[in-house]
Amino acid sequence: MHAVTSLAAGGTDEPGLVFGVWRPVMMSNPVLDYPLVYMDKRDYGEEVSVPFRQVFKHITPKGVESAKNLASHVRFKEGQRWYYHSDMTSDECLLFTHYDTEGKGANIHCAVKRGVVGEGQDTRTSIENRVLLFF
Repeated sequence: MHAVTSLAAGGTDEPGLVFGVWRPVMMSNPVLDYPLVYMDKRDYGEEVSVPFRQVFKHITPKGVESAKNLASHVRFKEGQRWYYHSDMTSDECLLFTHYDTEGKGANIHCAVKRGVVGEGQDTRTSIENRVLLFF
């Protein structure tokens, strides 16, 4: 795993916030079948979090390297708010929280089947990037 070098004044190696930037790509039509669905980050907390850790190897330009990942599943709780944006196009994107050192929540997210694409239409193709902020 690569160490992250921060240019922040405090010099910390841990990001203060991690954002996800998600968008459909290379689609001639809006997302019709599997939209990104996310939970309101105010509804996320220890009482609904089911953490899991992964340790795996992946191929990089430098060869095979080890990686670690901490993620979470979520338990249902009455009153949770979930959202999706219908018919998103490749010209739109979503910005959401993955991680926050202050414990203000994260947007648990997934895809759900909403509909079916028709003849000649594209199924969802998307990309997600992560933005790490240091302060």
